[in-house]
Amino acid sequence: MGGSSPSVTYAPPPPAPTLVQQPTQALESQTALNEVSGAQSRLNMTLGSQLDQQNKAFFTTQDMRQTQAVGGETRATIATQGEQQRASTTTEGEQQRLGTRVTGEEQRRGTQTAGEETRKTDLQKIMQENYAANRNRNWAQGSYRA
Repeated sequence: MGGSSPSVTYAPPPPAPTLVQQPTQALESQTALNEVSGAQSRLNMTLGSQLDQQNKAFFTTQDMRQTQAVGGETRATIATQGEQQRASTTTEGEQQRLGTRVTGEEQRRGTQTAGEETRKTDLQKIMQENYAANRNRNWAQGSYRA
């Protein structure tokens, strides 16, 4: 063997391919759709915010109206209760005055009847005393004559 070795030459590797992006219709369409979608999302958020503000204003007004209505009902209830209480107090006063009047009339009749009974009793006592005195006088005179 002795000889010379075969010479092998190596070739350099081929250069790496470079990527070149080619715009396609699909890429352009997707970009346009993304932009439209973003715009629609922004519009939806803006309109949602406006609706939230309108709802808040509406429901705040509704709450105020409801509170005012409840206040009005409360005032009406209190007024009605006051009227009923005044009417009841007036009726109670009338009943009390009527009761006092009847009681007074009954007391006066009772006092009048008691006075009449007392006078009758006193008159009977006086008549009895006069009868006894006359009888005693008549007996005394009858005894004196005899």
